[in-house]
Amino acid sequence: FYRHLLQARVRPAKWGWSDVDKHLEELAHDPIRGADRRFVSLVNATTGTNGASPGLFIGIQVMNPGEHIHIHRHNSVAIYHILEGSGYSLVEDERIDWEQGDTFICPAWNYHEHFCTGDKRAVQYVVQDLTALSVLRALIFEEPQGKEHIQQVQEGFAPHLDTVHD
Repeated sequence: FYRHLLQARVRPAKWGWSDVDKHLEELAHDPIRGADRRFVSLVNATTGTNGASPGLFIGIQVMNPGEHIHIHRHNSVAIYHILEGSGYSLVEDERIDWEQGDTFICPAWNYHEHFCTGDKRAVQYVVQDLTALSVLRALIFEEPQGKEHIQQVQEGFAPHLDTVHD
């Protein structure tokens, strides 16, 4: 039984900053729609998931000066490390000011939103356990805010109901 559950060996993976930054530059020109975000997702093809490992998602998010990522929540934990820029995040009723080099955590199912207040772009390196929750079919999003938007991840799922997807 368990042999069928085990994946083939997951290979190490590396993503070069010059490639990632090129994609961030391209994404920075696209408008943010609704509760959407601009992510470069680091995917390791040998995981059989959309994650960097079988249980973890790594995304690098870019925000332009003055931009705001609208309030939303999910039952995955999010760890943010600031690679560039400055701003703040509201996590439930706490304001977290951040700048390059800072790291903060957003616990599961906490409403949160992000603001880029500096005069240059903000780049957040984000690690989440959403891949593990997705595989278990236990990942839940509320995006945008509003209990009518609470959705469980399943086939065809897109969390940003007010955003056009391909």
